[in-house]
Amino acid sequence: MNSAKLIALEKIGLLARGKDCGGGMKNGDPGKGPHTFYSHHPVWAYESPRCQRPYSGSDEAVFDFLPDGCTLQQAWGKTRLTVFLGAENSPEFHTALAREDTILLLFEPDESRLAALLDILPPTILKRQGLFFLSGHARTFTPPLQEILLEEIFNMGFPVFFASDRIRSDHEAWANDLIEYLEILFFRHRLYPLSGQTNARSLPLRDIYRGLIYDQQLHLYENLCDYLTCPDLSSLQNILEGETAILVAAGPELSRNIDYIADNLDKAVVICVNNALKPLREAGIEPHFVIINDASLHSGQVFDLIEPCEDAILVGHAFSALGGGTFRQKIIFGSELKTPFRERGRLHMHGSVISAAFSLARTLGCTRCVSIGAQLSSLDPWSLRYAAGTVHENDSAIPEKPLTYRYPQLFPVKTPMGDTVYTSLNFRDAAIWLTEEIRISGMEFINTSRHSLLFGPDIRFEERPKLDGTLDRNRLASLHRLSGHDESVSAIREYATQESARWEAVRDNAEALLNHAGGVPVEPGMTLLEKFDKVNVSYLVERFDDFDSEEFHHKVFESDDPAQHRLGLTDYFSKVVEMSNQFLVELKQQQRRMAALK
Repeated sequence: MNSAKLIALEKIGLLARGKDCGGGMKNGDPGKGPHTFYSHHPVWAYESPRCQRPYSGSDEAVFDFLPDGCTLQQAWGKTRLTVFLGAENSPEFHTALAREDTILLLFEPDESRLAALLDILPPTILKRQGLFFLSGHARTFTPPLQEILLEEIFNMGFPVFFASDRIRSDHEAWANDLIEYLEILFFRHRLYPLSGQTNARSLPLRDIYRGLIYDQQLHLYENLCDYLTCPDLSSLQNILEGETAILVAAGPELSRNIDYIADNLDKAVVICVNNALKPLREAGIEPHFVIINDASLHSGQVFDLIEPCEDAILVGHAFSALGGGTFRQKIIFGSELKTPFRERGRLHMHGSVISAAFSLARTLGCTRCVSIGAQLSSLDPWSLRYAAGTVHENDSAIPEKPLTYRYPQLFPVKTPMGDTVYTSLNFRDAAIWLTEEIRISGMEFINTSRHSLLFGPDIRFEERPKLDGTLDRNRLASLHRLSGHDESVSAIREYATQESARWEAVRDNAEALLNHAGGVPVEPGMTLLEKFDKVNVSYLVERFDDFDSEEFHHKVFESDDPAQHRLGLTDYFSKVVEMSNQFLVELKQQQRRMAALK
């Protein structure tokens, strides 16, 4: 439908239009509602309760659970993000329009109904800040809905939904899909930063500077010489244009597809995620590329458990483990540090390394992808499962206990095959992000797992697709002849020297307090803690070794006992010293290696 008003609102950015999924109106009356609270089990029921009130010294709730029959006024006491489902001219909608300190989103599956509502609304609504109209199916917008609804919207709070009776009776599936999508976006922007690796060990959150996490900082130092000797992502641009990529992930169904991968090594470029590498190598298979983007220490453990690769090329993030001598050729991407490191190109990715594998296939110029083991889900409601032979393999029996439909149970998802699978909120988010990327890329994508969360009209399911053609190995071989990135050796040497001096000073200051007669003095200890809070030392410590942020917070900030304050500070400064020494050992090793470079 192309009414003048719809076109005008779309041009000024107040309307986004997806694929119309209504049946058309029989008359021009949009109806008068009502819109009532849409009671359902929200996504955040599957999030850890620790993330509900994560801030030190504050009872502010990031999310909450609203009662059946919740009114607009009750909802606004908890959040400022209101979503109306159905373009009815209801009293509730006008009440929400008048509340200009809130974000108001109105979704409608049928464009003709939305046009009818807009025809009777006064022009003054265009002045209402925070009002936005959206029509059609959630997964058909261009750009995708996840790019239309920006993070700032979810900073207003968690979404609360009010629906018309028509939506409940005629468009329930549309509504439920949309609600899940929006709640996953809320998870992405507000909850994952709390429960993901950047802050999972930091709760309760204090007001400190947060830069690199410990794992990233250690890998940054470990990789200094690799920055000087390894090429960057630009060397891969369209090097395999027109080829098929097999994306290998570590889901349980990888095990039954090992032979398929082996049979197609000469027909497609095999891109293997880091956790799937071990079972491939144990089967005598060497993929063409291995990709790692996770900075966590455990993500690189697999490289210590396999024999060195002769031909596989590692494509790794600058802050990830790069495998030491496991790979003859490494290509490094991504670096948020401006000095002294140069930009190495980026892969467009989110939530899971399989998204990085897809982005790498696009960078290589591939025109078709086949995913294997990319399930992002489990048949076990209580634990994600991985392929046999992987670092995270778990072959224990599925517990026989009733579902709770809340944390720690995994989030249930119904697949197009009619199966119910279970996943983490992070993997559900990653799947939604990647399926949208696949849709807008226009690339042919074949999923081989019936239990995968990668499904949609742009993704074809086929368990063992037949591949034709022959992979051009000459183009792959040329990558082994690439030289290093044009970094400044002197600049990186100077960086290592400055970092060594910094950590020597940090260590010495902490040791001075630890060596104080009678133990760490509380007042000077709090002064130094405040200083370390401002220069990322405290944030690094929160992920170091077995440091317990919650216990530290209780002793230092919640207890009234000075002896507990001293104990907490002693634990903290002891970890600062240990961490500083570890950084210094790595920096000295890198300095020795750099000195040997010509």
